[in-house]
Amino acid sequence: MWFSMLLLGLLCIGALDAFIVPKLLLPYYDQVQVNYTLNSEEGCYKWKSLNPSIASIKPISGHDASGCSSSAVVFVESRVPSRKITLVLAESEHTGSILQCDVIVDRIHAIDIISRTRELYLEDPPETLKIRALDTEGNTFSSTAGMILEWSLISDSEAKKSRDTVMPAHTILSIERFIDTMYNAETYVEELERKGQQSDTILVSGLQTGTAFVTAQLTSTMDVQSAEVRLTVRDKVFLNPNGDVWLAAAASIRYIVEQWRNGRSTEIKMPNTQYFLELSPAKNSAVTLDIQTSTVIGHHIGHSRLSLMDKNLKQQTVQGTSDIHVVDPAYLKFSIQPDNRWVLETGRHYTIIVEMYDSDNHRLWPATNIRIMTDLDKIFFKTLASTKNGTWHNVQAITKGSVNLYAKLEGIVKQDGSMKQYTPDIEVYQPAEIFDPISVIPPVVIFPWNPHPVLYKYQLTAEGGSGNYSWFVDTNPMIIVSNTGLVMTKTEKLRVNTTGSVSVRASDVRNPSHWGTSEVMILPVVQILFAKSSREAEIGNTIDLYITMNAQVKNVLLPVVDCRESKIMWKIHDPSIFEDIADFKVPINNIPDASACVGRRFRGLKEGHTTISVSYMQYRKDGTSIQLDASVTVAAFPALKAIDPVLLAVVSLDSTATLQFTGGPNRWPHWHAGYERSAVISSNELIAISTVYSFQQEHHIVSRCLRLGEVEFKLSVYNKPCNTNPFPVKSTISVRVSCAVPSRTELAVPPMLSSCPLRNIHGVQTVAFMNRPLPINVTAFDAHGNMFDNFSSIFLHWSSDAKGAQFGLSKSYYEPVDISDQKKHIVSRTVDLPNVHGEKTILVAFTKYKENIDKRVCKLYDCSKLSPTVSGSIGILVVDEPSLSPSQLVLYNHANSSADIQVLGGSGYFYHKILQDGNSSAISSATNNLLKIFPVRPGKSKIEITDHCMDYITIATADVTVVEVGSIQLEAPSRMELRSWGQISMQIVDNYGQDLSTRFFSFISLHLTSSTSDIILMNTIFAAPGHNLVAHSDITAENVGSTTLVAVATLKDGRVVTSNSVRVVVFPVLELLPPVVTLVRHASYQLRIRGGPRSDFTIEYIISKHDGKESIVNVSQSGLVHALQLGEVFISAQAKMHDGNVFHCKAPSKVKVIQLTGIHIVAPLTRFHVGGTVPIHVAGIVNDEQSPLSFGNAIPGLVFNWKLANPSVARFHTVHAKAGVETPSSLSFTMLAEGLSAGHCVVSVIVQAQDRSLQQLSQIEFYAEVTLMVHDPLYLIKTSEKKWSSKNNFLMATSTSHQLHTNRDGIAVNVQYEVLTNRRCDTESTPEGKDCVAVDKNGILTSFSEQCEATVLITSVERFEINQTLVLHILVRPVSYIIARSVTSFRTRDNLKVEYAFPLFSKLHFLIDQFDDTGSKFDATGHSLLLGQNRHDLIEVEPGSGNRSFKVQTPQEGITIMSAASYLESAMKPAAVYYFPINVQSAILPSKHEVIVGVGFCFMSNFVNQNGSNGVWSVHHPTLVIDKNSGRGFATAKTTTTVKYVVDSFTAEAQVVASAFVASFARQSVPKEINFQREEWIFPIIITNKQQSGNCPGLDEEMDSVASKLFLCTAKFRRYADRHFFKVEVKYVKEIDCFACILARNEIHEDRSTLATMDDHLIVSLSARSTDIGLVRDGQVILAVVPFFVGHLSSGKLLRGSHVNLCIKATPTVYESIQVTTKPPEKLLIEEESDYCFRVSASGDFIPQTVEIHLQSQLTFQDELLELHLENGDGNIAPSSPSCPSEQGPWRGANDVVESYLAYITTAAVVVISTAMLIAAFSVFKWATSNTVHPPSSSFLSRTPPPYDATSPLSSPLQGSPGSSPRVKLWSRFYEPQQAGPRTG
Repeated sequence: MWFSMLLLGLLCIGALDAFIVPKLLLPYYDQVQVNYTLNSEEGCYKWKSLNPSIASIKPISGHDASGCSSSAVVFVESRVPSRKITLVLAESEHTGSILQCDVIVDRIHAIDIISRTRELYLEDPPETLKIRALDTEGNTFSSTAGMILEWSLISDSEAKKSRDTVMPAHTILSIERFIDTMYNAETYVEELERKGQQSDTILVSGLQTGTAFVTAQLTSTMDVQSAEVRLTVRDKVFLNPNGDVWLAAAASIRYIVEQWRNGRSTEIKMPNTQYFLELSPAKNSAVTLDIQTSTVIGHHIGHSRLSLMDKNLKQQTVQGTSDIHVVDPAYLKFSIQPDNRWVLETGRHYTIIVEMYDSDNHRLWPATNIRIMTDLDKIFFKTLASTKNGTWHNVQAITKGSVNLYAKLEGIVKQDGSMKQYTPDIEVYQPAEIFDPISVIPPVVIFPWNPHPVLYKYQLTAEGGSGNYSWFVDTNPMIIVSNTGLVMTKTEKLRVNTTGSVSVRASDVRNPSHWGTSEVMILPVVQILFAKSSREAEIGNTIDLYITMNAQVKNVLLPVVDCRESKIMWKIHDPSIFEDIADFKVPINNIPDASACVGRRFRGLKEGHTTISVSYMQYRKDGTSIQLDASVTVAAFPALKAIDPVLLAVVSLDSTATLQFTGGPNRWPHWHAGYERSAVISSNELIAISTVYSFQQEHHIVSRCLRLGEVEFKLSVYNKPCNTNPFPVKSTISVRVSCAVPSRTELAVPPMLSSCPLRNIHGVQTVAFMNRPLPINVTAFDAHGNMFDNFSSIFLHWSSDAKGAQFGLSKSYYEPVDISDQKKHIVSRTVDLPNVHGEKTILVAFTKYKENIDKRVCKLYDCSKLSPTVSGSIGILVVDEPSLSPSQLVLYNHANSSADIQVLGGSGYFYHKILQDGNSSAISSATNNLLKIFPVRPGKSKIEITDHCMDYITIATADVTVVEVGSIQLEAPSRMELRSWGQISMQIVDNYGQDLSTRFFSFISLHLTSSTSDIILMNTIFAAPGHNLVAHSDITAENVGSTTLVAVATLKDGRVVTSNSVRVVVFPVLELLPPVVTLVRHASYQLRIRGGPRSDFTIEYIISKHDGKESIVNVSQSGLVHALQLGEVFISAQAKMHDGNVFHCKAPSKVKVIQLTGIHIVAPLTRFHVGGTVPIHVAGIVNDEQSPLSFGNAIPGLVFNWKLANPSVARFHTVHAKAGVETPSSLSFTMLAEGLSAGHCVVSVIVQAQDRSLQQLSQIEFYAEVTLMVHDPLYLIKTSEKKWSSKNNFLMATSTSHQLHTNRDGIAVNVQYEVLTNRRCDTESTPEGKDCVAVDKNGILTSFSEQCEATVLITSVERFEINQTLVLHILVRPVSYIIARSVTSFRTRDNLKVEYAFPLFSKLHFLIDQFDDTGSKFDATGHSLLLGQNRHDLIEVEPGSGNRSFKVQTPQEGITIMSAASYLESAMKPAAVYYFPINVQSAILPSKHEVIVGVGFCFMSNFVNQNGSNGVWSVHHPTLVIDKNSGRGFATAKTTTTVKYVVDSFTAEAQVVASAFVASFARQSVPKEINFQREEWIFPIIITNKQQSGNCPGLDEEMDSVASKLFLCTAKFRRYADRHFFKVEVKYVKEIDCFACILARNEIHEDRSTLATMDDHLIVSLSARSTDIGLVRDGQVILAVVPFFVGHLSSGKLLRGSHVNLCIKATPTVYESIQVTTKPPEKLLIEEESDYCFRVSASGDFIPQTVEIHLQSQLTFQDELLELHLENGDGNIAPSSPSCPSEQGPWRGANDVVESYLAYITTAAVVVISTAMLIAAFSVFKWATSNTVHPPSSSFLSRTPPPYDATSPLSSPLQGSPGSSPRVKLWSRFYEPQQAGPRTG
């Protein structure tokens, strides 16, 4: 009935152009207003209801502006439960026709449930159940859409009869919601399901086997009885085997119970709690059943049945049966699979089965205990697997041929192990044939697809199989195939023109299952290209081009086989090169490339290459098209031709001929390297050829004759095959080469002019000038009169009857002599005829071959002569060449200056002329041979003569110049050594800038002047010998100084011309000091230069040669001599001036390198008084003076170990100990011994060499000692036994003057001095006339040369009339020794650090103390001080005033050995010498610091101020900062500067070189994630090229201030770049001593809830401010952002018996880290209700109080506190706020919606556009099936289920409008449980 109503609704009424539903039956408006949509397929209508109170109509707005529409919605308005009828009319807007629909409104009388089936299977798609509503007449309502029903599940109580308990219905069936599945339903169904309600359609699926009822009840006020339906759920279980089974007696069979799921079976182990097997009849059965193994054994002949039972189904329903028949076997039979045909194919796998049959032809079960013997020939079959019973064999056919198979039944193995056998034997034979597989050629055939049918055809062939094939193709509208395999496309008009493929089979007639296929496709062409063919053509010839069209098959391009009828457009890009022969079509059978489908012919017109392209328009099914193009390069070339020779080349033996050709194929434009030229000759014995070389389209080959004769030469020109030129053209041409002997020769010379008078007098061929080369050309001819192309191998003998004829070099050249442009050999040679006049003959003879001719030729022919001899001659007239002598004439502008010009040579027939220039000269007279010239004024003129007897104009010229003095150039030595001789050069330049000859100096007054008369002595001026342009004057250097020299010339008219001035400097003679230097090996000494030039020179040192192989010494450019080997050399020097002059040293130095053979201790005193200090040093024991200057340097590596035997008598000091600087043992060659007490003391020293291999010492070590005696000095004592103090003693050296001073000078009236006594030390008194001392009235005390004593009375005449006197005791003694001591003292830090060197850049002040022979220090001395040093480049020494002091500056590091010698002016040797070292090292460590920009470094120094305080550090450079106290510094840019360290005694310096940094983040210290809770993060910056710089404090603030100038740190979010929650800056972090990016959180003004779901990453980037200061690598860190979480209670109060919701807004990662605790504990029960939400209720006794809920996260470091007040109430549940989480997880608040608004709009637009086409396509289908119930597999479209959270309140079907609580009595996986039983799903 319902179906008939549906059919009735599909009928149309009204006008013919449209229809609507003619009748509707709808339920009245009870609680739900039911509606129905009327649609009209065509037209636009105005809708109207005749009774709107029963049913109203509402048009669905359309596109028409008039208000008409094609559809409308009928709404039921009647609320009366009785039958009402109205009429709905639809009037067409265009035709006026009226459509009508009867609308009946009535109450529902009954409902029932419609389903496709009442049996459900597990794992099948859910079944659709739909409500059908009926009125009292049984009519079906048109729609129940929108009506709410309650569906329930009821257990089947009747099933209890078959089992002990009733299974709950919800364990058998499950009600599904459409919105939770992939099936679609009507819109109203899904809307109700989203509200948690149920409609008239549901889905039901089975959970387990059993039966249950599904009931449905309307929720309206209509009194309608509920409907129900019983559904049975079965499982897909089967017996294997099933059906009828024939079993031999005693054979066994095991049954398997299989469960099928998703197309796969699973064995159920038996016995089972749910399933069991049952055998009938139970008694006297023909078989027996083993329940444990499910095995059945045949017992006797008969029949039994085996059944599979299910305990869960009603009456234990049978799931499967098997009928078992026990019989005896009658015969065997072979079968083969597949196809059961015995025509087989090699390579295939077959299953051969031996089957048993009974007498009724029933096949018996192949039991495992039967035994069949099978014989399979191993030659034809390879057995892969076989069963034990011999019934089944898996084989592979391996060999072609015929074979017989054999099988025999041996018996059946019984249970007791015995064999049951059959008589007679049961056996079988089976013949078989094996063939090779069938293959169809080609396997793929493709035809191009065209929108209009085109006939294409192709012939297929087959091979293999039995040889008899049947061709067929499946029914196809595209392809047909003939009986012979010719496949063609259909061209009928009714053919469905579409693309596709079809298989054409060639089947074996004897076994159709053996077949080969060729897949024929009609596909659109996707590619067109040219097939391989020739791409070159000679001009005038043709080429054929072929096209390949490819279609795409599974991403592979395959060619079509025929495209001759396709519309392919051909185009020649340059028609001038090729033309298309359109009327000629290349036959397809002639196409060489199998992939080509069509060809075209073209003709070459001119040389060149061009492109030929094709285009093909491929149309698509949608009407569009695509143009396919291809192009190919083709080339036309001229024919290969011979240029030289054209036909024949004549060449002499061992001569070469270059064969030249033109044309032929040109280099292929796409591959020049493939261009080839090959040459072939007819005889390799006659000639040899070279390789072919080409240029400018010509080809040259060099051939060389080896034998006489003629050969043919062939040249081939071609390109190698390549992708763009697969079949290149090869051009060939041939010429002849004749190897011959000359038979005659011809000579040619330049002819005489016809106007020459000598032509009629002499019978000669030409006139030649004597001494001028005359060219003569020689050619040769063979016996046939052919001119030779080359005869260079023949020796030409030249001769002449003229004595002294000189022939020039023979030259050969090749020129064409006729119109053929073939070049011939011409030998040209010049002849010179010196000192010869008259008629002469030149003879040329071909006498023999040249000596360098190939030996192979001489083996065949006589190369020493040429037979017959060929010769030729020519006559010439030799004359002198015309000339003028002189040709250049210079006259001075003076009346007495004149000259003659003589005419020489020529034929005598010439004339002359004068070309005047301002009338500068004139010819006073002219004869045949002489011209008289005199000057007129300064200027130039030219005289010319011309000869008329030559074929070219011969001109002899002479230039006449009249000059005056223009300038004077003076040259003199700029530097001269004293008393040296030199020479001055003077050169006069005329007014034309040319040098003036000295012969004109008689007309000029010239002399020299000097600015200083006593420096240079000048002599007279004289002409330079052998030089007529320069005048000289000798000069002598008389005195040191400088002067200026000038030359002055006075002209005849009184004018004066002065020269340039020359400054001459006279300097002292260059000397080298010292004259003698003695060194040990590896010692150094620096020589000094005295005298020489003052500036602009370089000193070069020269070492004299010696006999040894090794160098004795080497010397540096600074004069530093380094001793290498033992020996003696002289070193000289020369001053090389920058102008090239060199001044040599007049006094070289002698350097002796010796071995130290012994030492001794040199002590000036061995007896001295207590308190005295005596220097002692080590000296060598040799004849030479070996002072410490020879071995004291640290370079030799000698160690001095001193020892003092009695330290109570004396003690040692190093030389600079009192200055605060110690001396290391390697420099302790001098020590200071201080007397402590009276006694004797032995001082010893051991000298050792650190490196014995240097052989500095003659033995391992040297030992020396000396005994010192220390005595008490003489002094007066008082009674208290204390020393008597007297200051009136004065010790002075001999020959000394000293000014005495008193305290009364200038105060007293007068101070008088008087010598009282004079006594020599060796006599009692001074001899008469020789006083010891003398003193004048001014107090100047003078000692003489003798050692003596004297007393001087000093009287002070006072103004107060009292005279004061003082007696001064004078002791005059010679100087015994001196000591140099540093008064500049140094202090080290805490006086603990011992310094062994003076600081670099310090200034040292030394005082010289002189002592007598008692160790007393002199009060006055007149000795001069001479300082010496082994090196002058390390320190700078400045002598002080008074010869008592000197200063030393230390600009360089190193060791300098110094000597201080005390001299008397009259003495030749020093009175005393003191040796001491000065070791200089940097006071700053390190001395040179290479630092990195931005990296702190530390300087340190052990030196401090005298008061113990630190020095001050400083630097004067803007890019370097240093802490003045600690020495810590850093650079802000690349620079090189100097750091200074200042203490009160010196200022030290150190160089700093700053280079750019290379920085990156310290990855191990960078966090992986950040959160909003922490205030600050530190990202350390490491400088990878950082060096260890020490640890010192200071500059922390400065480092911090410069951080932002070095680095730039930025931070931005990856997705939300406009948000600025963090700020970043660069700072210096003192604790980790590095720069860092400091990431700080800004104050957040946004709502925290908007940040809780923020899913983003923060990118922190580091870069350098400038590439000049550094580079940043790996400067980016990507951090995961951990946002806040926000907790929210739905209410702050918890009433008794109620609950509140605690919801958390957070990202999934943060949510997983949150821990929820309460305080006090155990007062609340917190249950996770869904993701992100908890249900909070009271736990235990309810006591009103305040409970704290703590939300803690270790990830965000949050501890959120929520307070919940527990209060007594009325028990009502407080309204809950809407649940927070959505089905997507975290909250999406209002702010998130606003931010995502644009994204939602975009997504919605895409969804609407995408689904619009689907809705339109399925509208008719969906309308037609709207009231029809179909299974889900056919009526519901599959869709992807939406993301769903089963526990989410927002997705719960119970959630509705506030206050509503729908009643739900059924349960499903997505509904709240309403019945007893556990919740599942």
